Amino acid sequence: MDTRGEKLEYLKHCVSENLNHARHVENERLTFTSIYIAMVIGAVAAVFAMDDRTVAIIVAGFLVGFGLMAMLLNMRWQGVFDDHIRAAEQCQENWRTAVEAGAMPVLPEKKKDYYYGGYGEAATFGRKICRLLFGSPARETQSKGLIKELGRTRRIFALLYLVVFVALVGLFVFLCNAEDYGGFFFADEVIDRLEDAIGLIVEETQK
Repeated sequence: MDTRGEKLEYLKHCVSENLNHARHVENERLTFTSIYIAMVIGAVAAVFAMDDRTVAIIVAGFLVGFGLMAMLLNMRWQGVFDDHIRAAEQCQENWRTAVEAGAMPVLPEKKKDYYYGGYGEAATFGRKICRLLFGSPARETQSKGLIKELGRTRRIFALLYLVVFVALVGLFVFLCNAEDYGGFFFADEVIDRLEDAIGLIVEETQK
């Protein structure tokens, strides 16, 4: 049996599968983000239209909790994405070394390159906070510049979820401290347009 050839094919398969899974993770995050933003807009509009302050506070509290879970989900997706990319790079490097040097291919180690649970380097609490707020387990030592860093996908997603979470916390605090809260009523036309916009977002996401 051509053991070397089988290992080369296996490494190529690992590279392809890890990249496919990384793309799948990105698609999951995009789909969830679209639905999440539409849900937040609709829920906040409903909160503003409520007469009962207590009910509005309860709904806002649920939104804050859901916002925190959304941030944690984004952190998990980013970690799994990084792990898949790292595994693909390692397998590609092993494949290239074997092809160029003519050596026996080195298969990925199970616990290091193939199982996902630690989410990359985010093992400590501080690094988890960095991934939660900045989209990476730690700030890179070599920055690409403020504009380029903010334009990176991981930064945009982390910033988006952080801004929404802070806004929801602000709404919750406002409702708790507002003494003359009586609801903010929208015209029927505005409500209809808002419902149509949310429905359109959900439909486009499901395509």
